[in-house]
Amino acid sequence: TTIYPQEYGNVNDLVVPDNGCNLGYAFKYYRGNKITIKGTHRMSDAFRNADGLKVVDLSECINDGYINNLFLGSSVEEVILGKDFVFNWINIFKGSKLRTITFPEGITQPSDFDGFFDNLEYLEYVDIPSNFTKMPYFDGCVNLKTIICRIVTAPYTSEYDSDGYFGA
Repeated sequence: TTIYPQEYGNVNDLVVPDNGCNLGYAFKYYRGNKITIKGTHRMSDAFRNADGLKVVDLSECINDGYINNLFLGSSVEEVILGKDFVFNWINIFKGSKLRTITFPEGITQPSDFDGFFDNLEYLEYVDIPSNFTKMPYFDGCVNLKTIICRIVTAPYTSEYDSDGYFGA
């Protein structure tokens, strides 16, 4: 099943049920405030260039396949993740207006975490769970104000430089 923009009209808070949809580019023209996605779906490019959308709740979502360009160029400011969400991506947040993200306890750490937040100029808040073993690099995150790091062992990054972890 593929979801098309005309199927949901001008709904302000949209809930996509668990029915195994292909969500590629499905929300590009969505102008509501929040989308909640439940169940297992194919999600590459789902929110790419989505202008107007502010909150995406993936707390009950499992991605089926790659999530390339998931939020590329979107206006999404907050992403709510669930512990079963898997990051297998290219450019997941690149060019987005992401302001806040919380990784829940138990979520699998992205395998290539170094460039995860590069140049997210709107990013203000990040919450890292205790099961992660590495801190991301925050190069170009000029508005980052709060990092909650729950990592128990000393975190490391492979791109540590004279500016420290943050590179801002």
